[in-house]
Amino acid sequence: MSLEPSTLLNLPDVAKDHLMEYLNYIDIARLRKTCHVFRQYLQVMLPDANIPSIQVVQDEKSMKQF
Repeated sequence: MSLEPSTLLNLPDVAKDHLMEYLNYIDIARLRKTCHVFRQYLQVMLPDANIPSIQVVQDEKSMKQF
């Protein structure tokens, strides 16, 4: 009897979905670049990027994002 090594890819979708709730936008972008399987999974799953707000401030000579 041989057991398959446990990896993140082998987790059930419910467990992966739960883990994705803790990732921010940068984490999700990095995970998408790790392998084709994760890229496909994230396209289907569409995780929340955890971006609470975006602020753009503009004055006469510059524009800043926060």
